[in-house]
Amino acid sequence: MLRILFVLPGLPLSNGSGGLLRSYQIYRELQEFAVVDVLSADHGLIPDNIIQEFKKENRYLGRIIVPAGIPYERQNNQLHKAIQKLTELENYDLVIGRYYGAAFALGLFALPNFILDCDDCILEILWQRYCDPQAIKGKDKNATNILKKNYQIAEKLYLENLAKAKICLFAKKSNRYSWSENFRVYYNRIPFHEPIACDELNPQPLKILFIGSLGYRPNYEGLDYFLKNIWPSVLAINSCVTLKIVGGGLPKEFSRRWSRIRNLEMCGFVENIIDAYSDCSFSISPIYLGSGTHMKVLESLMFGLTMVISPMSHRGYEDTLRHGEELFVAKNNEAFANFIIELINSPEKRKQMSLQGREKVLRNFTMDESSNFFKSLAISHFQ
Repeated sequence: MLRILFVLPGLPLSNGSGGLLRSYQIYRELQEFAVVDVLSADHGLIPDNIIQEFKKENRYLGRIIVPAGIPYERQNNQLHKAIQKLTELENYDLVIGRYYGAAFALGLFALPNFILDCDDCILEILWQRYCDPQAIKGKDKNATNILKKNYQIAEKLYLENLAKAKICLFAKKSNRYSWSENFRVYYNRIPFHEPIACDELNPQPLKILFIGSLGYRPNYEGLDYFLKNIWPSVLAINSCVTLKIVGGGLPKEFSRRWSRIRNLEMCGFVENIIDAYSDCSFSISPIYLGSGTHMKVLESLMFGLTMVISPMSHRGYEDTLRHGEELFVAKNNEAFANFIIELINSPEKRKQMSLQGREKVLRNFTMDESSNFFKSLAISHFQ
């Protein structure tokens, strides 16, 4: 069998953030044809008790601490000493890394047998930060030019690094780059879950769910925007509804601020994903920055909970998950609040949309046991 080193933030878990779900999808497929060693590269995403449980049945090598915040405008050609030692000792057939940031920090682009799963295109996020008209609004010409110059430097280095990898995978194509010979699309899929009959089982008052990694800037900034600009309008009409927030890693500044907001249930990281969904009636995804596709949209619908989401969260699903049928897509703050109120006041509507959403996910986005995407890559490129 092939020997593979799988380097990723956190662990490949089926009950974590959207990023962990994609890691789980890849890991499960790799195990079908290879011996896989797992190495975490992050700044402490997963609690120790979860790591110890994972180690019981998996080949886990430990963790390399990678600081948060990657200087995208700088080059790094130095392979991390721990990776260098591992690859020399073990003679891996493949090294597969999740996310550009971790690959950059560890110097994985120096390896000749490296596959990078970018998942999202970093250039989309950087463009939104540096060049989007909303981002530069109110800044003087000199500041605007500096931001645009930073983007150009980051874009050049990003594409140069991607060219060094044997294969680069994305959750979807992006208009921020030209499609290269070594680029592939690897679509998001999620594991099967039984639906949660929340409306039949749960007492009032009703709960709404937000779930996602709160150490990820687009998630905590998007939710912070929602809490400032949309949640007050919801509470003005229904003062009993609760927003349940699930996810670890929230910066202290936001934790302090949110603790003063009414009707929030802060849960942090949950070990059992069913506990996150079991007492909620629908979910929200107010994300306004980012790229790729949002796995939590699929997961919520798989569990039988319809959603109110932003257009950013809808990207990649426009042709399959339809506004007003499987979920609501809110184009502005007023619409977001109104759709939430509509679902609160219409149990039959929410049940109908939830059933349709689950059926769409089962038909189009469930993990396939027979998938051989990575096996085909390994055979065609590395043997």
